[in-house]
Amino acid sequence: MSENKTIQFIYKHLDLILGIVSVVILLGIFNERSRALLSVGMIAIILCGLFVFFTSPSFSYPGDRRMWFQFAPLAVLYFIGLFWTSDFDYGWTRCQVKLPLLALPIGMYCLSPVISYRTLQWIFLGIVLTAAATAAGSLLYYAFHFEEITESYKHAKTLPVVIPHIRYSLIVSIAIAFAVQLGRENFQWKFIRAPFLYAVAVFLFIFLHILAVRSGLLALYAGWITVILAQVFYTKSYRYLWAFPILLLIGGALYWFSPSLRNKAHYMKQDVGRFTSGKNVNNYSDGNRLLSMKIGWEIAKDHLWTGVGSGDAQQVMQAYYAQHYPEIEPHNRLIPHNQFIYILLILGIPGLLVFIALLSIPLMIKNIFQDIPVVIVLVSLYSSFLSEATLEIQQGVFIASYLVGLAYWKAVAQRPLAERVS
Repeated sequence: MSENKTIQFIYKHLDLILGIVSVVILLGIFNERSRALLSVGMIAIILCGLFVFFTSPSFSYPGDRRMWFQFAPLAVLYFIGLFWTSDFDYGWTRCQVKLPLLALPIGMYCLSPVISYRTLQWIFLGIVLTAAATAAGSLLYYAFHFEEITESYKHAKTLPVVIPHIRYSLIVSIAIAFAVQLGRENFQWKFIRAPFLYAVAVFLFIFLHILAVRSGLLALYAGWITVILAQVFYTKSYRYLWAFPILLLIGGALYWFSPSLRNKAHYMKQDVGRFTSGKNVNNYSDGNRLLSMKIGWEIAKDHLWTGVGSGDAQQVMQAYYAQHYPEIEPHNRLIPHNQFIYILLILGIPGLLVFIALLSIPLMIKNIFQDIPVVIVLVSLYSSFLSEATLEIQQGVFIASYLVGLAYWKAVAQRPLAERVS
Protein backbone atom coordinates (compact mmCIF):
# COMPACT_ATOMS: atom_id res chain seq x y z
CA MET A 1 0.00 0.00 0.00
CA SER A 2 1.53 3.33 -1.11
CA GLU A 3 1.98 6.22 1.29
CA ASN A 4 -0.92 8.19 -0.22
CA LYS A 5 -3.24 5.18 -0.02
CA THR A 6 -2.21 4.62 3.59
CA ILE A 7 -3.02 8.23 4.43
CA GLN A 8 -6.39 7.99 2.65
CA PHE A 9 -7.14 4.73 4.47
CA ILE A 10 -6.46 6.34 7.84
CA TYR A 11 -8.60 9.36 6.97
CA LYS A 12 -11.53 7.21 5.90
CA HIS A 13 -11.34 5.31 9.20
CA LEU A 14 -10.52 8.28 11.38
CA ASP A 15 -14.06 8.45 12.76
CA LEU A 16 -13.78 4.83 13.88
CA ILE A 17 -10.37 5.49 15.43
CA LEU A 18 -11.68 8.52 17.33
CA GLY A 19 -14.68 6.48 18.45
CA ILE A 20 -12.41 3.80 19.92
CA VAL A 21 -10.25 6.45 21.60
CA SER A 22 -13.39 7.99 23.09
CA VAL A 23 -14.43 4.64 24.55
CA VAL A 24 -10.98 4.33 26.17
CA ILE A 25 -11.31 7.83 27.64
CA LEU A 26 -14.84 7.11 28.83
CA LEU A 27 -13.61 4.03 30.69
CA GLY A 28 -10.89 6.14 32.28
CA ILE A 29 -13.30 8.89 33.33
CA PHE A 30 -15.82 6.56 34.95
CA ASN A 31 -13.32 4.19 36.58
CA GLU A 32 -11.07 5.57 39.33
CA ARG A 33 -8.76 2.55 38.96
CA SER A 34 -8.15 3.11 35.24
CA ARG A 35 -6.42 6.49 35.25
CA ALA A 36 -3.82 5.15 32.82
CA LEU A 37 -6.55 5.01 30.18
CA LEU A 38 -6.83 8.80 30.35
CA SER A 39 -3.15 9.11 29.45
CA VAL A 40 -3.54 6.57 26.66
CA GLY A 41 -6.53 8.48 25.30
CA MET A 42 -4.71 11.81 25.48
CA ILE A 43 -1.68 10.44 23.63
CA ALA A 44 -3.95 8.93 20.96
CA ILE A 45 -5.77 12.23 20.41
CA ILE A 46 -2.46 14.11 20.14
CA LEU A 47 -1.07 11.58 17.63
CA CYS A 48 -4.24 11.68 15.53
CA GLY A 49 -4.23 15.47 15.61
CA LEU A 50 -0.59 15.74 14.57
CA PHE A 51 -1.23 13.22 11.78
CA VAL A 52 -4.02 15.43 10.41
CA PHE A 53 -1.94 18.59 10.81
CA PHE A 54 1.10 17.29 8.93
CA THR A 55 -0.71 15.33 6.20
CA SER A 56 -3.38 17.92 5.36
CA PRO A 57 -1.89 21.40 5.74
CA SER A 58 -4.58 22.80 3.43
CA PHE A 59 -7.36 22.22 5.98
CA SER A 60 -8.82 25.39 7.39
CA TYR A 61 -9.14 25.45 11.16
CA PRO A 62 -12.57 26.63 12.30
CA GLY A 63 -13.36 28.76 15.30
CA ASP A 64 -11.36 31.15 17.42
CA ARG A 65 -7.96 29.75 18.37
CA ARG A 66 -8.17 31.38 21.80
CA MET A 67 -10.93 29.03 22.91
CA TRP A 68 -8.91 25.90 22.15
CA PHE A 69 -5.91 27.00 24.19
CA GLN A 70 -7.87 28.79 26.88
CA PHE A 71 -6.03 27.26 29.83
CA ALA A 72 -2.62 26.65 28.23
CA PRO A 73 -1.09 29.89 29.60
CA LEU A 74 -1.99 28.73 33.11
CA ALA A 75 0.21 25.66 32.68
CA VAL A 76 3.05 27.94 31.53
CA LEU A 77 2.58 30.10 34.65
CA TYR A 78 3.00 27.02 36.85
CA PHE A 79 6.34 26.31 35.18
CA ILE A 80 7.40 29.93 35.71
CA GLY A 81 6.39 29.61 39.38
CA LEU A 82 9.12 26.99 39.80
CA PHE A 83 11.75 29.73 39.79
CA TRP A 84 10.86 30.94 43.30
CA THR A 85 9.64 27.74 44.90
CA SER A 86 11.67 26.00 47.60
CA ASP A 87 10.13 22.54 47.06
CA PHE A 88 11.10 22.02 43.43
CA ASP A 89 10.15 18.32 43.31
CA TYR A 90 6.59 18.94 44.47
CA GLY A 91 6.34 21.94 42.15
CA TRP A 92 7.52 19.84 39.21
CA THR A 93 4.83 17.28 40.03
CA ARG A 94 2.21 20.04 40.00
CA CYS A 95 3.48 21.17 36.60
CA GLN A 96 3.27 17.65 35.21
CA VAL A 97 -0.36 17.46 36.31
CA LYS A 98 -1.02 20.55 34.14
CA LEU A 99 0.41 19.02 30.95
CA PRO A 100 -3.03 18.08 29.54
CA LEU A 101 -3.86 21.81 29.54
CA LEU A 102 -1.04 22.19 26.99
CA ALA A 103 -1.05 18.89 25.13
CA LEU A 104 -4.70 17.87 24.77
CA PRO A 105 -5.84 21.14 23.15
CA ILE A 106 -3.16 20.70 20.46
CA GLY A 107 -4.60 17.34 19.42
CA MET A 108 -8.25 18.46 19.62
CA TYR A 109 -7.53 21.69 17.73
CA CYS A 110 -5.74 19.82 14.94
CA LEU A 111 -8.68 17.40 14.69
CA SER A 112 -11.31 20.14 14.59
CA PRO A 113 -11.47 20.37 10.76
CA VAL A 114 -12.06 16.64 10.32
CA ILE A 115 -14.17 15.49 13.25
CA SER A 116 -17.55 14.46 11.86
CA TYR A 117 -20.61 15.69 13.65
CA ARG A 118 -22.06 12.17 13.74
CA THR A 119 -18.97 10.92 15.60
CA LEU A 120 -19.36 13.78 18.05
CA GLN A 121 -22.98 12.79 18.62
CA TRP A 122 -21.88 9.23 19.39
CA ILE A 123 -19.36 10.54 21.92
CA PHE A 124 -22.09 12.63 23.57
CA LEU A 125 -24.39 9.61 23.61
CA GLY A 126 -21.68 7.46 25.21
CA ILE A 127 -21.29 9.97 28.04
CA VAL A 128 -25.07 10.23 28.48
CA LEU A 129 -25.69 6.48 28.59
CA THR A 130 -22.71 5.79 30.88
CA ALA A 131 -23.86 8.51 33.27
CA ALA A 132 -27.41 7.11 33.22
CA ALA A 133 -26.28 3.50 33.72
CA THR A 134 -23.98 4.35 36.64
CA ALA A 135 -26.66 6.57 38.19
CA ALA A 136 -29.19 3.74 37.92
CA GLY A 137 -26.73 1.40 39.62
CA SER A 138 -26.25 3.84 42.50
CA LEU A 139 -30.02 4.28 42.89
CA LEU A 140 -30.50 0.52 42.95
CA TYR A 141 -27.93 0.31 45.75
CA TYR A 142 -29.76 3.13 47.54
CA ALA A 143 -33.04 1.24 47.28
CA PHE A 144 -31.52 -1.73 49.12
CA HIS A 145 -29.87 0.44 51.80
CA PHE A 146 -32.33 3.31 51.98
CA GLU A 147 -32.43 3.99 55.73
CA GLU A 148 -28.70 3.57 56.25
CA ILE A 149 -27.67 5.85 53.37
CA THR A 150 -30.32 8.48 54.11
CA GLU A 151 -29.12 8.68 57.71
CA SER A 152 -25.48 8.90 56.55
CA TYR A 153 -26.24 12.20 54.82
CA LYS A 154 -26.49 13.72 58.29
CA HIS A 155 -22.82 12.83 58.78
CA ALA A 156 -21.17 14.18 55.60
CA LYS A 157 -21.60 10.92 53.67
CA THR A 158 -23.10 10.52 50.20
CA LEU A 159 -24.63 7.84 48.03
CA PRO A 160 -21.80 5.65 46.66
CA VAL A 161 -20.91 6.42 43.04
CA VAL A 162 -18.28 5.06 40.67
CA ILE A 163 -15.80 7.95 41.04
CA PRO A 164 -15.38 10.75 43.63
CA HIS A 165 -18.78 12.30 44.02
CA ILE A 166 -17.88 15.90 43.18
CA ARG A 167 -16.38 15.09 39.77
CA TYR A 168 -19.16 12.58 39.13
CA SER A 169 -21.89 15.12 39.84
CA LEU A 170 -20.27 17.61 37.44
CA ILE A 171 -20.13 14.99 34.69
CA VAL A 172 -23.80 14.11 35.27
CA SER A 173 -24.70 17.80 35.07
CA ILE A 174 -22.92 18.00 31.70
CA ALA A 175 -24.48 14.71 30.53
CA ILE A 176 -27.92 16.29 31.01
CA ALA A 177 -26.96 19.03 28.56
CA PHE A 178 -25.64 16.49 26.06
CA ALA A 179 -28.90 14.50 26.29
CA VAL A 180 -30.98 17.64 25.71
CA GLN A 181 -28.79 18.63 22.76
CA LEU A 182 -29.12 15.21 21.13
CA GLY A 183 -32.88 15.34 21.67
CA ARG A 184 -33.11 18.79 20.07
CA GLU A 185 -31.20 17.44 17.07
CA ASN A 186 -33.59 14.47 16.84
CA PHE A 187 -30.75 11.97 17.12
CA GLN A 188 -31.96 8.47 16.16
CA TRP A 189 -30.46 5.05 16.64
CA LYS A 190 -32.60 1.94 17.14
CA PHE A 191 -34.86 2.65 20.16
CA ILE A 192 -33.02 5.85 21.02
CA ARG A 193 -35.10 8.83 19.95
CA ALA A 194 -35.72 12.32 21.25
CA PRO A 195 -38.34 11.21 23.85
CA PHE A 196 -35.89 8.66 25.26
CA LEU A 197 -33.10 11.24 25.46
CA TYR A 198 -35.34 13.78 27.18
CA ALA A 199 -36.44 11.08 29.62
CA VAL A 200 -32.79 10.32 30.41
CA ALA A 201 -32.16 14.03 30.97
CA VAL A 202 -35.09 14.19 33.42
CA PHE A 203 -33.87 11.04 35.18
CA LEU A 204 -30.37 12.48 35.63
CA PHE A 205 -31.84 15.80 36.77
CA ILE A 206 -33.78 14.02 39.51
CA PHE A 207 -30.79 11.82 40.35
CA LEU A 208 -28.60 14.86 41.02
CA HIS A 209 -31.07 16.01 43.67
CA ILE A 210 -31.05 12.57 45.28
CA LEU A 211 -27.25 12.44 45.15
CA ALA A 212 -27.32 15.91 46.77
CA VAL A 213 -23.78 17.01 45.94
CA ARG A 214 -23.63 20.78 46.19
CA SER A 215 -21.05 21.22 43.41
CA GLY A 216 -23.20 19.28 40.97
CA LEU A 217 -26.39 21.13 41.92
CA LEU A 218 -24.63 24.48 41.66
CA ALA A 219 -23.31 23.54 38.22
CA LEU A 220 -26.75 22.34 37.16
CA TYR A 221 -28.69 25.43 38.16
CA ALA A 222 -25.97 27.95 37.30
CA GLY A 223 -25.58 26.35 33.88
CA TRP A 224 -29.24 26.37 32.92
CA ILE A 225 -29.81 29.84 34.34
CA THR A 226 -26.96 31.03 32.11
CA VAL A 227 -28.55 29.25 29.13
CA ILE A 228 -31.87 31.01 29.82
CA LEU A 229 -30.22 34.43 30.15
CA ALA A 230 -28.23 33.83 26.95
CA GLN A 231 -31.43 32.98 25.08
CA VAL A 232 -33.04 36.17 26.33
CA PHE A 233 -29.99 38.20 25.27
CA TYR A 234 -29.65 36.72 21.78
CA THR A 235 -33.35 36.46 20.89
CA LYS A 236 -34.46 39.67 22.67
CA SER A 237 -37.45 37.62 23.79
CA TYR A 238 -38.40 37.75 27.47
CA ARG A 239 -40.66 34.71 27.26
CA TYR A 240 -37.68 32.53 28.24
CA LEU A 241 -37.75 34.17 31.68
CA TRP A 242 -40.75 31.99 32.51
CA ALA A 243 -38.26 29.17 32.83
CA PHE A 244 -36.90 30.74 36.05
CA PRO A 245 -39.96 30.18 38.27
CA ILE A 246 -40.50 26.77 36.69
CA LEU A 247 -36.91 25.77 37.48
CA LEU A 248 -37.24 27.02 41.05
CA LEU A 249 -40.56 25.23 41.57
CA ILE A 250 -39.11 21.96 40.30
CA GLY A 251 -36.05 22.38 42.52
CA GLY A 252 -38.23 23.12 45.55
CA ALA A 253 -40.42 20.11 44.87
CA LEU A 254 -37.38 17.85 44.57
CA TYR A 255 -36.02 19.23 47.84
CA TRP A 256 -39.11 17.97 49.66
CA PHE A 257 -39.14 14.75 47.64
CA SER A 258 -35.51 13.85 48.46
CA PRO A 259 -34.72 13.04 52.11
CA SER A 260 -31.03 12.81 51.24
CA LEU A 261 -31.06 16.40 49.99
CA ARG A 262 -32.89 17.64 53.09
CA ASN A 263 -30.44 15.83 55.37
CA LYS A 264 -27.50 17.24 53.41
CA ALA A 265 -28.89 20.77 53.76
CA HIS A 266 -29.33 20.24 57.51
CA TYR A 267 -25.77 18.96 57.86
CA MET A 268 -24.36 21.84 55.81
CA LYS A 269 -26.15 24.40 58.00
CA GLN A 270 -24.76 22.75 61.13
CA ASP A 271 -21.27 22.37 59.66
CA VAL A 272 -20.99 25.95 58.38
CA GLY A 273 -22.35 27.15 61.73
CA ARG A 274 -19.46 25.45 63.54
CA PHE A 275 -16.97 27.19 61.28
CA THR A 276 -18.50 30.66 61.56
CA SER A 277 -18.69 30.36 65.36
CA GLY A 278 -15.00 29.38 65.59
CA LYS A 279 -15.55 25.83 66.83
CA ASN A 280 -13.31 22.87 66.02
CA VAL A 281 -14.15 21.66 62.49
CA ASN A 282 -11.95 18.58 62.50
CA ASN A 283 -13.78 15.77 60.64
CA TYR A 284 -16.44 18.23 59.41
CA SER A 285 -16.17 18.30 55.62
CA ASP A 286 -17.64 21.73 54.91
CA GLY A 287 -15.86 23.31 57.85
CA ASN A 288 -12.56 21.79 56.76
CA ARG A 289 -13.00 23.15 53.23
CA LEU A 290 -13.88 26.62 54.48
CA LEU A 291 -10.94 26.54 56.88
CA SER A 292 -8.58 25.58 54.05
CA MET A 293 -9.80 28.60 52.07
CA LYS A 294 -9.34 30.87 55.08
CA ILE A 295 -5.80 29.64 55.69
CA GLY A 296 -4.94 29.94 52.01
CA TRP A 297 -6.13 33.55 52.03
CA GLU A 298 -4.24 34.38 55.23
CA ILE A 299 -0.98 33.04 53.77
CA ALA A 300 -1.59 34.64 50.38
CA LYS A 301 -1.93 38.10 51.98
CA ASP A 302 1.76 37.90 52.89
CA HIS A 303 2.79 37.01 49.31
CA LEU A 304 0.35 39.02 47.19
CA TRP A 305 2.68 39.90 44.31
CA THR A 306 4.66 36.72 43.79
CA GLY A 307 2.85 33.97 45.63
CA VAL A 308 4.77 31.22 47.40
CA GLY A 309 5.72 29.43 44.19
CA SER A 310 4.32 26.41 42.36
CA GLY A 311 5.70 23.85 44.81
CA ASP A 312 5.22 25.40 48.23
CA ALA A 313 1.44 25.45 48.69
CA GLN A 314 1.24 22.18 50.59
CA GLN A 315 4.30 22.99 52.67
CA VAL A 316 3.12 26.43 53.84
CA MET A 317 -0.43 25.16 54.43
CA GLN A 318 0.80 22.31 56.62
CA ALA A 319 3.03 24.69 58.62
CA TYR A 320 0.12 27.09 59.20
CA TYR A 321 -2.14 24.24 60.32
CA ALA A 322 0.51 23.00 62.76
CA GLN A 323 1.01 26.45 64.26
CA HIS A 324 -2.52 27.80 64.39
CA TYR A 325 -4.82 24.76 64.15
CA PRO A 326 -2.98 21.81 65.73
CA GLU A 327 -6.33 20.20 66.61
CA ILE A 328 -6.94 19.47 62.92
CA GLU A 329 -5.73 15.94 62.20
CA PRO A 330 -3.13 15.54 59.42
CA HIS A 331 -5.54 13.84 56.99
CA ASN A 332 -7.92 16.82 57.31
CA ARG A 333 -5.25 19.43 56.54
CA LEU A 334 -6.18 20.43 53.02
CA ILE A 335 -4.86 22.66 50.28
CA PRO A 336 -7.27 25.57 49.61
CA HIS A 337 -10.50 24.12 48.22
CA ASN A 338 -10.95 27.03 45.89
CA GLN A 339 -9.08 27.33 42.59
CA PHE A 340 -8.92 31.14 42.77
CA ILE A 341 -7.42 31.18 46.26
CA TYR A 342 -4.99 28.39 45.34
CA ILE A 343 -3.67 30.32 42.34
CA LEU A 344 -3.45 33.52 44.40
CA LEU A 345 -1.47 31.57 47.00
CA ILE A 346 1.12 30.18 44.59
CA LEU A 347 1.28 32.85 41.87
CA GLY A 348 0.08 36.01 43.58
CA ILE A 349 -2.17 38.71 42.15
CA PRO A 350 -0.53 38.61 38.66
CA GLY A 351 -1.27 34.88 38.35
CA LEU A 352 -4.82 35.34 39.59
CA LEU A 353 -5.47 38.15 37.10
CA VAL A 354 -4.17 36.00 34.24
CA PHE A 355 -6.42 33.14 35.38
CA ILE A 356 -9.49 35.40 35.49
CA ALA A 357 -8.59 36.75 32.04
CA LEU A 358 -8.40 33.19 30.71
CA LEU A 359 -11.85 32.43 32.13
CA SER A 360 -13.24 35.48 30.31
CA ILE A 361 -12.03 34.36 26.86
CA PRO A 362 -15.41 32.79 25.87
CA LEU A 363 -17.05 36.20 26.42
CA MET A 364 -14.94 37.50 23.53
CA ILE A 365 -16.08 34.80 21.08
CA LYS A 366 -19.10 35.72 19.00
CA ASN A 367 -22.29 33.72 19.61
CA ILE A 368 -20.51 31.06 21.67
CA PHE A 369 -23.16 31.34 24.38
CA GLN A 370 -25.87 30.27 21.96
CA ASP A 371 -24.47 26.76 22.15
CA ILE A 372 -26.01 24.87 25.10
CA PRO A 373 -23.26 22.23 25.58
CA VAL A 374 -20.56 24.92 25.55
CA VAL A 375 -22.41 26.99 28.14
CA ILE A 376 -23.10 24.04 30.44
CA VAL A 377 -19.55 22.67 30.24
CA LEU A 378 -17.96 26.06 30.93
CA VAL A 379 -20.33 27.04 33.74
CA SER A 380 -20.04 23.60 35.35
CA LEU A 381 -16.26 23.84 35.26
CA TYR A 382 -16.16 27.43 36.48
CA SER A 383 -18.58 26.74 39.33
CA SER A 384 -16.42 23.85 40.50
CA PHE A 385 -13.56 26.31 41.03
CA LEU A 386 -15.50 27.88 43.90
CA SER A 387 -15.43 24.78 46.11
CA GLU A 388 -12.60 22.68 44.64
CA ALA A 389 -9.07 23.13 43.38
CA THR A 390 -10.23 21.25 40.27
CA LEU A 391 -7.07 21.86 38.26
CA GLU A 392 -4.77 20.47 40.97
CA ILE A 393 -5.62 16.80 40.39
CA GLN A 394 -4.86 14.71 37.31
CA GLN A 395 -8.42 13.61 36.60
CA GLY A 396 -9.80 17.09 37.17
CA VAL A 397 -7.33 18.60 34.69
CA PHE A 398 -7.98 15.94 32.06
CA ILE A 399 -11.76 16.02 32.39
CA ALA A 400 -11.73 19.82 32.20
CA SER A 401 -9.53 19.81 29.08
CA TYR A 402 -11.41 17.00 27.35
CA LEU A 403 -14.96 18.17 28.04
CA VAL A 404 -14.15 21.78 27.08
CA GLY A 405 -12.58 20.42 23.90
CA LEU A 406 -15.68 18.33 23.15
CA ALA A 407 -17.90 21.35 23.65
CA TYR A 408 -15.77 23.43 21.30
CA TRP A 409 -15.70 20.58 18.78
CA LYS A 410 -19.47 20.73 18.81
CA ALA A 411 -19.45 24.49 18.35
CA VAL A 412 -17.32 24.33 15.18
CA ALA A 413 -18.23 20.89 13.76
CA GLN A 414 -18.42 20.88 9.98
CA ARG A 415 -19.97 18.56 7.43
CA PRO A 416 -19.28 14.78 7.67
CA LEU A 417 -15.70 13.64 7.17
CA ALA A 418 -16.61 11.41 4.21
CA GLU A 419 -17.58 14.48 2.20
CA ARG A 420 -14.16 16.06 2.74
CA VAL A 421 -11.83 13.13 1.99
CA SER A 422 -11.25 12.21 -1.62
